[in-house]
Amino acid sequence: MNKKLNDKVLKNLYSTDKATVINAINTLKHDGNPEYIHYLVDILKTNEDQDIHLPILSILTQLKQEASASFLVDAINNPKNEIVLEQLVNACWQNGLDYSPFLSTFTKIVIKGDYMTAFEAFTVIDNMDATLPKATIDQERNYLLANLKSIPEDRKDLVIGLINDIERLSE
Repeated sequence: MNKKLNDKVLKNLYSTDKATVINAINTLKHDGNPEYIHYLVDILKTNEDQDIHLPILSILTQLKQEASASFLVDAINNPKNEIVLEQLVNACWQNGLDYSPFLSTFTKIVIKGDYMTAFEAFTVIDNMDATLPKATIDQERNYLLANLKSIPEDRKDLVIGLINDIERLSE
């Protein structure tokens, strides 16, 4: 991507003045640079103000550049972001980008996440419409099957549904 980040916007994102933070977030709605996702996620997890959360979540759920998918998945894979993991995974299925290259990230969340985060990850996979190599599908199905006995009861139906569902993604 290599589009230059605006230092003033970055500084304003971390301002102690709520209006300044909101204005910086609103500026990013029109910027379109996915490299800001990391900073938005950081603000999301460190600032508890809903007036700041809502516009950030709005941006994440309305991403349109395919390059944004990898930035959002990087944030999802960062253990430091676990506190906002459910919101990040929710943004993935809402924004409609192609997350099929990251299928294993979402199958792992279905197995290891809490119920709501697992459900959000299931929804991301359920909304995929790409075709993937049979070897990838077999690997993910085997991973799900191998973990089926060890997951909490409340997720077993979800995993069984996913095992059946991912077959449709196979070439």
